[in-house]
Amino acid sequence: MMTNEFNEREPCRVDSAEVDVDFSTVSPAERAARWAIWRVAGVGFARFAGLLHTVQDDLRGLFQADDITQRAVLERANFQQKILARLLECLQSVDPEDAYAREVAALGPNGQLLAIGDPRYPRQLLDLRYPPVFLYLRGNLSGLSFDDTVAVVGSRAVQCAQAGLARRIAGDLAGEGVATVSGGALGVDAAAHLGCLDAGAPTIAVLAGGVDRPSPRRNAAIFERIVNQGALISEYPLGVKPRAYHFQRRNELIAALSRATVVVRAGLTSGTMLTARAAAEIGRPICAVPGDPDEPLAAGCNQLLVEGAACVRDARDILACVFGAAEDGTQLRLDSLRPKRSTRPRPRPPVARPPARRVVDLTVFSADAQALFKALDALAGKAGADVGRDELKRHIDWAESRLCPAMLELELGGAIHKKAGANRFRPA
Repeated sequence: MMTNEFNEREPCRVDSAEVDVDFSTVSPAERAARWAIWRVAGVGFARFAGLLHTVQDDLRGLFQADDITQRAVLERANFQQKILARLLECLQSVDPEDAYAREVAALGPNGQLLAIGDPRYPRQLLDLRYPPVFLYLRGNLSGLSFDDTVAVVGSRAVQCAQAGLARRIAGDLAGEGVATVSGGALGVDAAAHLGCLDAGAPTIAVLAGGVDRPSPRRNAAIFERIVNQGALISEYPLGVKPRAYHFQRRNELIAALSRATVVVRAGLTSGTMLTARAAAEIGRPICAVPGDPDEPLAAGCNQLLVEGAACVRDARDILACVFGAAEDGTQLRLDSLRPKRSTRPRPRPPVARPPARRVVDLTVFSADAQALFKALDALAGKAGADVGRDELKRHIDWAESRLCPAMLELELGGAIHKKAGANRFRPA
């Protein structure tokens, strides 16, 4: 049987040939075959794109091939033995069309299973290095434009006043036609969702597990309201439980689905900071609410401000920063603020190729962090390939007590990027 575990692991090495993963013209049988392969544990965007290139866009034909041909194709696509075995099991034991039909039926009448190229697939996700090939949705986004969304994120362990601020910001943004995107967690996330819902506007919760089991359970009532008034979104198949290594990937999707990211409260080492880094990596504006320098949960916000994030106090500041509204203007409705849409045709979906490298200022890091970055950069090569943590540790020959602080410093400083669930890193 096909495993129900789904993680975003390290990408394979894909040559520079363009690999088109657009689903807009494929048959239902080919779509089902691609979904069946996509959900096998170990297959991320790059591996999927590489296999699609190998079979010349005909994964359905691979399901119909004999065992010897299937193995030869997978070996030619350079899959590791563990993943190759999982794929062979899938190819030989799964009826993709039947499995896909059951998955869609299990989503229910208010669910959708979108793929790259579908009209309703959020094109903003294509800005990610590895966008979700498939996207699960429960709810209704028919009246929402992702050009008019802002991520409101922050710590789970906030005080009532800080949660109230997040709720007020989301509510005021909703009053101006801006929907809130967040992660459905306790604290700031829940408050932001409630503020948007109470204002009668749609809100989006991006989950770290399947949309059929949103967590935490304490927010069950909020999730039900979101399904009725907005949407739950996830790239993880039904039945997948949230795991610690899913949350970084979830944070990337939150940043990509939003016009800007607003950090209300965050510690220096919190996951919220990784959401801000993800937003910066794809060129989205970052806003932060300042706080007391002695307040631990304001340390992350204050650090972002030092690094150049926009300082905001309320929804009016956010509208002015993100949408260009005048501070003294009384007409803040988005109809007048929304940028004009281009009449040019949309670009093709992304291809699996290395992103452009940027110059990292190492002088702001400690000596250990600088040495670790240089080691990673040497292993990654000019293409900026992902490097396994164990490989990096063997290369630099450091103890964990020395390696961990340096790695965390580089990650929070935006000098290196970790692939969610993969325990692999690449230089920025």
